Amino acid sequence: MICPSCGTEMDTTSEFCRCGARRVGPPPTEPVDGIPRLRYGISAFILAGLTFIVQLVITIRNIAIGDLRWPWQLLVTTASLALVTLPVLLLAMALAWRGWRLAVDRPQAYGGRALARRSLTLSLALCLLNLAALAGRLPDWLENARIKRQARTRVLMYKVNDMIARYREQYGAYPERLIDLQELDPSIGPILDTWHHPLVYTPMSAEIASRGLPVPFQKYELVSRGPDGLLGTEDDIVMRDGLIVGPTPPEELEVDAGEQIPQ
Repeated sequence: MICPSCGTEMDTTSEFCRCGARRVGPPPTEPVDGIPRLRYGISAFILAGLTFIVQLVITIRNIAIGDLRWPWQLLVTTASLALVTLPVLLLAMALAWRGWRLAVDRPQAYGGRALARRSLTLSLALCLLNLAALAGRLPDWLENARIKRQARTRVLMYKVNDMIARYREQYGAYPERLIDLQELDPSIGPILDTWHHPLVYTPMSAEIASRGLPVPFQKYELVSRGPDGLLGTEDDIVMRDGLIVGPTPPEELEVDAGEQIPQ
């Protein structure tokens, strides 16, 4: 038996425990029926409930202090929190499912089947809400990613323009190819845009001017092919003499394309 005073194992034939406590009656008997365990259902309900409360409080706060309409603010807030709340909700669903299965298969040891079912329903509903918010925000995120790539590519092209200007200042002429920039710095590697396409460099010449094309004051042209990797399409980023001007039809380009600066 277990001594109720110190909690150590006590000889059933002994009247005294090692701690000095005296036995005054027979040891208590074990209960015939154990108390059903509810930990899976309760844990799932707590996780799902806390997630719902946190999302609700943050959403109400953002609606109160933000300048967006509440449906859009709800979408933005839910999608922003989804990366944190979805793992918690998936854990709650797993716990609720486990609790429900144990309550069905071993009802004598596990209870709370209704609680586990409600926890599973709440977790699933919140999961679907978060997934719907992510799906609603996905086009905006993709567009923002495209804009960021364009901005990084423009920054790269301005840096290349600075190197071209330095080359002209040092050698008195524009480089014929981008690989010639290695004369300034041999460590210069392949010049690729953010879509991993090589920049297209075209030095302007009297031959181009003789075509009668509208290329005033041009000395060189630098083109990023954009996400599609094709020249002359709407997503091209075109720089002429250090200025971003827009797309150029491919028939107007004398392309030294595909040329990369080796490492």
